[in-house]
Amino acid sequence: MRPRIVACLVLMSSFATLSAQRTAIGIKGGVVVGTARSELVRYGMVPGATLGAYAAIEVSDRIEVQPELVASLQGASYLVGEDEVRWVDRQLYAQLPVSVKFFVTNALNLHIGGQLGWLMLARTDTDDGTRNTTDRFVPLDAGVIAGLGVDLLHGTDLTLRYYGGITPTLADDSTIYPRNSTLQLTVGHRFGPIGKKFVRRR
Repeated sequence: MRPRIVACLVLMSSFATLSAQRTAIGIKGGVVVGTARSELVRYGMVPGATLGAYAAIEVSDRIEVQPELVASLQGASYLVGEDEVRWVDRQLYAQLPVSVKFFVTNALNLHIGGQLGWLMLARTDTDDGTRNTTDRFVPLDAGVIAGLGVDLLHGTDLTLRYYGGITPTLADDSTIYPRNSTLQLTVGHRFGPIGKKFVRRR
């Protein structure tokens, strides 16, 4: 039920932006630190990366809606067996985050929203080598996002964002129910705006 709720919220936010009059598009990329959350297994962090495009849609002087389409390489590590050998899961997701940005000043903003992810590929690094483990994971990942951003006048955006998954990631799992968790730092650049020029926020 929860994935359906998140999907509805994402779609409603996207449709609500169609009437906006001021829009800019941009590209973004950066680093991701990924892990997983579970009450029964202790997961470690794994570095990754993200790259994609976004739209900045002005709703009012101090509110923007920002849908994105990005590819994210992330994962988590854990210890296996009595010898505690470190295994690493790495997943490649196509993600659709949609956030509402509230501007505290002309540049500084806080944002919150939802994110859907579609698993494209998963691999696990073990003591025996690397193998394809895409079938071990649930194809759809859903969760919430929150963060802090700085939008500069010349079009550069800096964002620090946390993602907390609300859907378990492992298929056929009745025990540990891990959920994705990531922290990302990205740099973006806007091209535009398309349509009317952005007004300076008061």
